[in-house]
Amino acid sequence: MKQVFFKLGVFLIVLSASIFLLPTQSVRAIASECQDPSKYDVVFDINPKSVGINSSFTVSARFRWKDSSQTCLDTPLVFDLSAEWIKPPWRARDIKEFPFSHQKLVVNQWENLEEKIPVQSLYSNFSEAAPGQMVKVKLLIEGTIGNNLYSAPTSTVPEVQLIIVGDDASEKSCAYADAKGKNFCIPNTKAYADKGDCAHAPMAAPDTAMPLDNGCVKYSCYTVSTTQCGLSASGANAPTAPDGDINVKGLDFGFKINPPNSWTNISDMLASLANFVFQLGTMLAVILIVYNGFLYMTSGGDVSKTKKARMGIFYSVLGLGVLIIGKGFVSLIMSLIDALGKSGGG
Repeated sequence: MKQVFFKLGVFLIVLSASIFLLPTQSVRAIASECQDPSKYDVVFDINPKSVGINSSFTVSARFRWKDSSQTCLDTPLVFDLSAEWIKPPWRARDIKEFPFSHQKLVVNQWENLEEKIPVQSLYSNFSEAAPGQMVKVKLLIEGTIGNNLYSAPTSTVPEVQLIIVGDDASEKSCAYADAKGKNFCIPNTKAYADKGDCAHAPMAAPDTAMPLDNGCVKYSCYTVSTTQCGLSASGANAPTAPDGDINVKGLDFGFKINPPNSWTNISDMLASLANFVFQLGTMLAVILIVYNGFLYMTSGGDVSKTKKARMGIFYSVLGLGVLIIGKGFVSLIMSLIDALGKSGGG
């Protein structure tokens, strides 16, 4: 027993001495005075910004101290790359750390990083990769014990958005035109795209990762090649809409009722009928308003014609108002039906 305690004591003494004798400059936190954004410059970019699942992208990063104390200059640093999925689903993952080649920097001396990163390294399980996923690639400048430069309220973590696209032009996905006019491909919708039924593809709300009921009806989803994910939704890269749809920059102007065999519940039926009635009624109301306006302008002061034209305009506007209110009422009924269905299923 004495020998065991003796060996343990020797081990602890050796360990303590080793830690004490380590060069102090090799393990050091970033001092708070160095976290002022005015003291350093960071340049960060990735290329290309749309990349295939089986491809790679290049990370380019540069860092320098602009006007810093010797404490900052002597601090060993690392480039720390990480990925954060925007939607859907949200998750984050560390990519890799790259120690600075210079243990100590001088003022205005750039530390450079250029590294090719395989898309596969973003995933713990590569089967999770799917065209249409949007990823923020982030860069942290860290000390060797893990704290980073971005604790100051005025600092911003450098990040660049990466879009995962397909490698096969024949592979399809459902998509919609986002606020920037780009094809936002919805992951895991290949089966819907292949049969031209993107109107019923499941999707998340554009600003969250929460499921959005009838989202692809609202955002007029269309079929597109996965190689076009993240690219312009107009011009040479204009998407091909599913049969029966007419899409102009993501807006659906087609007059149609989806066939009964595509209705999966009462909400689908009500949505299809309400959209058809609203579109047709709106078109007729506009035509009647224009027609009666023409009659009013050409009445030539005839009281009876003027009165008839005014009444025509009044009832056309009234009918349009009824259509708008009616569609809102149908949406309310659909929401109640969905809520009751979900509570009943739970």
